Amino acid sequence: MTTENRSSENLKAVAYFRVSTDKQAQSGLGLEAQQEAVKAFAAASGLDVIQTFTDAGVSGKTDLAQRPGLLQAIEAAKEQGAQTLIVAKLCRLSRDVLNSMLIERTLSRSGIKLVSAAGEGTGSDDPSAHLLRNLLQAVNAYEARVIGARTKAAMAAKKARSDKDGTWPYGRPPKGFTVDEKGYLVPSEDFPLVLKALTLRLNGMSTRKIARELGQSHPMGICRWTNYWMDKPEQFLSYVPAYQAR
Repeated sequence: MTTENRSSENLKAVAYFRVSTDKQAQSGLGLEAQQEAVKAFAAASGLDVIQTFTDAGVSGKTDLAQRPGLLQAIEAAKEQGAQTLIVAKLCRLSRDVLNSMLIERTLSRSGIKLVSAAGEGTGSDDPSAHLLRNLLQAVNAYEARVIGARTKAAMAAKKARSDKDGTWPYGRPPKGFTVDEKGYLVPSEDFPLVLKALTLRLNGMSTRKIARELGQSHPMGICRWTNYWMDKPEQFLSYVPAYQAR
């Protein structure tokens, strides 16, 4: 969660930004577009954004209680007399209908108006605008489920491919390995360290003793290094020739 402050004598507002992945947060992709949209909207609407808040790497389905940036945005708006909270789009607030309703109710009880830089029915409180907001929130929730289903399908496809041809399915490879351009595990410079840890553990040494033996600060690291290979040590040992041939 990040914040930014500035002073204002005009109509006060706070802005809230959210990106779902740490990669988006680090690269600025997504955040920059949101910031530009909010900046343009605020300028056109005569609002002065006195403080901004960001929840980086936070899913749109995350509950309000687990949104430090949003919670602080609400508190800052109340403390500094800002009557408007601006988001680039409603989906940045939430992709869950119930969460959206809870957040809007929380804002309303605090005397804070939610405004989307994209409009989306937030410019008015008449019944048709309220209906539009509800429809868009339902669409956002549907999109979140579609994205989730696609991600699960992609992971299942990669797992099936891995079972068939031995490539690494997805995610970070085990300690002591990297993944080559074809998707296969390749021993890295840490391979001998993991080999020794695995050998000692298979011989019955405790992870605490192994950690001391290898100069590691915590036995949990030894567990993470070796758990994947404990029931298939022969597969791990099959990489020894590849490491020796480096």
